[in-house]
Amino acid sequence: MDKVFDLLPSQREFVCSTAKFRHAIGGISSGRTTAVVYLTALIAQSFSNNCILIGRFRWGDLMATTKISFIDMLDTLGFDYEFKVSEQTLTMGNGTKVLFRELGEDSIHGLMGLSLGAFVIEQLEEVPERNYWRLRSKLFRQDLILSRWGEENPEIVRLFYKNWQRISITTSYGVPPDWIRDLWKDPAESRYEAIYFDTRDNVPNLPKGYIDDLVESKILKNYLEGSWDGGSNENSDLY
Repeated sequence: MDKVFDLLPSQREFVCSTAKFRHAIGGISSGRTTAVVYLTALIAQSFSNNCILIGRFRWGDLMATTKISFIDMLDTLGFDYEFKVSEQTLTMGNGTKVLFRELGEDSIHGLMGLSLGAFVIEQLEEVPERNYWRLRSKLFRQDLILSRWGEENPEIVRLFYKNWQRISITTSYGVPPDWIRDLWKDPAESRYEAIYFDTRDNVPNLPKGYIDDLVESKILKNYLEGSWDGGSNENSDLY
């Protein structure tokens, strides 16, 4: 699995989770996005008839962060793709489509005709709860078809074939809204799992003094530890 770089323990746990609806809760620069785009790239490369939506509440945030991170990951892994700027749609060499979409109230209605094999939402706490469930209703039922790459990587197919179909991949900082806590903190179903990302675990990949700066700015619990409890979400619009 770690073909290009070493995954942090939290990243490996996230990628290897068997939960259908996995949620990464963590601090800023904790490695969450890297885990998300790595997993999404592997899913896109493994199946040839898939459709994956990657979204954020604000279009500008999606374009400036998640989209760039995902395309950079594809380039790092050496996966073939073609990107159409006018459609904001990326087509993998195997035919799988990856759609980049805003998830605000005015834009969600245009997505209701989709059939998705997976969807990704960064900063789920920004998105209205009903929009998450609307996308959940768009996960299609038929099994996906393995791509040639998927067939050539049986260790991935054996472990994850069922666990990479009809799934949601989401992230948030600490202290998210109650509905996210209700689903992923102490979940009642094995289909749900929250993986915790602590910024301090990502120190080797951060500039010197980065952690000290976060602590000095008093963004400790929810922007450093990724804790469900403690801290305040009063700074939730800072990042």
